[in-house]
Amino acid sequence: MGAVPRPPDLQKVDYPTCKTNPSAFAQRLKIQRAYAPGKAPPISLTTYRVAVLRIDFSDKNMSVSTATSETQFSNIRSFYQENSYDVLTVTATVSKGGSGALGAYRMPNSHSSYANGINSSYSSIFRDAVNIATAAGYDFSNKDHILIYHAGDGSETSGSPNSLIWSVFDPSLSITLQGKSFSGAVFVPEKEVS
Repeated sequence: MGAVPRPPDLQKVDYPTCKTNPSAFAQRLKIQRAYAPGKAPPISLTTYRVAVLRIDFSDKNMSVSTATSETQFSNIRSFYQENSYDVLTVTATVSKGGSGALGAYRMPNSHSSYANGINSSYSSIFRDAVNIATAAGYDFSNKDHILIYHAGDGSETSGSPNSLIWSVFDPSLSITLQGKSFSGAVFVPEKEVS
């Protein structure tokens, strides 16, 4: 099976297309509607604002600084912008000023009390992290998503997965904070087992 031929009314461009060209975007959408009716159109220009809550535990301290965390999430932003041709922007506001190591929010319970691999206590981690962030004055009002960035390794790369927290998106978690409703949360570790 060969390549699909170029539609006759699609002009070839001789310039880089890494950034969204509004007229080219409109032209591609028009062609898609003509040649692929019923298919979902590409996303429109979108920005997702993510609350990144850095947390650690009495038995597992955060080892990644706030500055390094901000750089990592800035790199994620760049990745999505480049790979979406500047259509999708993901901005992250990394928490700081907590009482844990390197400014992380210190959780009220130990890592070992929350961690159980894929069956970790996600609802408890979420509730405790959000409560601590709220008490610390974190502003959720202009965010779209919550990401829990926890100290320690990810369970999915460990030889003893039940002693760590598995990275997941948990759609069952929902909360309203500062007039904003959130459905689901993402849990990721500061590092993976190497």
